[in-house]
Amino acid sequence: DSLDAEAKANLSAVLRQAAAQTVHHNNWHFFPVLIALGLQHVGEPHDRAGMTAHLDAIDGFYRGEGWYSDGSEQRADHYNGFAFHFYGLFYCRFAPEDEARCARYRGRATAFAQEFLHWFADDGAALPYGRSLSYRFACAAFFGAGALAGVEVLPWGVMKGLYLRHLRWWRQWPIAREDDVLTPGFGYANAGVAEEYISPASD
Repeated sequence: DSLDAEAKANLSAVLRQAAAQTVHHNNWHFFPVLIALGLQHVGEPHDRAGMTAHLDAIDGFYRGEGWYSDGSEQRADHYNGFAFHFYGLFYCRFAPEDEARCARYRGRATAFAQEFLHWFADDGAALPYGRSLSYRFACAAFFGAGALAGVEVLPWGVMKGLYLRHLRWWRQWPIAREDDVLTPGFGYANAGVAEEYISPASD
């Protein structure tokens, strides 16, 4: 609402151009889907057929019991929680009219949660496992996405406890510079664990 007509048109054009790009055959298929959902919600034209094709590609990664592989290399790690299920729950929140797909996403997320809760210690620490450890807070973002989507993947109190203990756990670690900008790394500044596209915005 803060943009004038020209700015809205320019932004929509840029987003449609971004959504039309070829993506890596992995969880990145969700990126054009989320762009299309955003355009849809503000009444802008979007590629519905393209969005469906990306969603079908994502379904091809599903391996059962709540787990996806991420791309052709058959990797399964934290990207299940902070990519596949995270984006899938966003889809449920913003595309409830796609009832069959949302039902699948809710069921898969619930199945995943039964194992994923064991990746967290009683003090909130998460299992430091997989790629892009620098994402830090993303480890537990799955539970926040469940709340946003209104999907009780675990009892609400359990979800809230897991999420808040995890966020509190991060407060004890030197993960920010003196100006409070987050550093690449996990428990401390460590560029060696960061993928080349990591930035302070990644956390």
